[in-house]
Amino acid sequence: SELPQWDNNPPYAMPPPSDTPAEVRFTENLVQVMHGRNSRLEKEQLQQRARKYNAGRPDLCTELKRAIGVLLGEWYILQDYISDARDCDRHIKMAQCLLRWRARRIYLYHTEVEKMLNGLDPYI
Repeated sequence: SELPQWDNNPPYAMPPPSDTPAEVRFTENLVQVMHGRNSRLEKEQLQQRARKYNAGRPDLCTELKRAIGVLLGEWYILQDYISDARDCDRHIKMAQCLLRWRARRIYLYHTEVEKMLNGLDPYI
C-alpha cells in the first residue's frame, strides 16, 4: 500500500498527478482515507496508553511530555515546508492533512498530561 508514505514529511516520492477532475477527486478521497486511517490508529494508540496507565506505568507522563516536544518540532518543520511549498496540489493537501493530525496528537497528549498532573485518569 502507498498509504504509509503520507505519514511522513514531504517531499513525497510519488510524481505529481495529471491535472484532471478525476485526479482532484482521487486526492479528495485520499485525504478522507487518511483521516479514517489516522482516526483508527489514534484509537489504537489511545487504548495502548490507557493500558500502560492502568498498569501503573509512572513514566507515561514523561513519555507524553517528550512526545509533545518531538511532535511540536515536527509540526513546525512541516508548517514551514507547507508555507514555502511549490509542490503539486495533492502533495500540499496530504502535507496539510499530516499537519492537522500532528496538531491533534499534540493537543491529545497535552490534555492527557494535564489530567495526570491533576491526579485524574485521562482514560475514563
